[in-house]
Amino acid sequence: MEFLQRFHSRPYLNLLWVNAYARDSEDPETTPSSLDEKTKSFLQAIEPYLNSTVVIFFSDHGRRTGELRRTLLGWLEEQTPFLYFHLPPLLKAAHSNWFQNLLSNRNKLISSFDLHATLHKLALGRAPPLFPGCSKCHSLFNPVPQNRSCTEAAIPKAWCPCWSSNRTTSNPPATAVAYEAVSAINKFLEGKVGKLKRGYKCAPLSLSNVTEMRTESVNGTSKSIVAFETTPKAVFEVTVPQTIVKLDKVEDIRRLGKDNDKSSCFKKEPVLKKFCSCAKK
Repeated sequence: MEFLQRFHSRPYLNLLWVNAYARDSEDPETTPSSLDEKTKSFLQAIEPYLNSTVVIFFSDHGRRTGELRRTLLGWLEEQTPFLYFHLPPLLKAAHSNWFQNLLSNRNKLISSFDLHATLHKLALGRAPPLFPGCSKCHSLFNPVPQNRSCTEAAIPKAWCPCWSSNRTTSNPPATAVAYEAVSAINKFLEGKVGKLKRGYKCAPLSLSNVTEMRTESVNGTSKSIVAFETTPKAVFEVTVPQTIVKLDKVEDIRRLGKDNDKSSCFKKEPVLKKFCSCAKK
């Protein structure tokens, strides 16, 4: 609020990012819903400034922990973060086509590249040059095609929500994928010994159980998603092309459930934290 009070009479950009409340959503004190009242109070407090302020309320992903995440609905929830816009009346009046296009883009496939282009247009009045990684991304004040693909929006296959999904009982391929993932994790951990405090190691993982495998397809391309449990206790999910067991990179393996609480033997490193359960040598 102090920032708004001080700078409201001049152009400004303020980014407020909160993630501590959502990281461990098994704890009722830190679930996203525990922020509801605080968020409501904040939005009510800034109401006097909304006549001259664009507000963009968004998340980087949906809920990715808890039992819900281990369902198909939970998988879709993680893939589809929310995005809300408030445009002030003066901007709507001056650029009514921007507002109409923004409305028409609801429930269409967009990416952070599009959001970046939108901010660029708000700040400078024009869209940025083409992105090297997304030649078909543009401001959300322009119409987005209804049948846009994840490739056109520069959304990686592992995060694409547009696949049609079918569960399968084809267990041997699922087990092979899970063993490959565990092997890749252990190889990754072996290469991180220098990151650990003296006297500690990352406990090697072993496969306990394959909990699910499903195949998904879009535009004739198929992939397999395999969820599996390990010892030390953790639940992971990995996405691979349907006919290939080999993993592209260990960073694409997702940890489901609560954050790793046995990561005190190394400095903050997000990928290592997913896999390393600290143990004394």
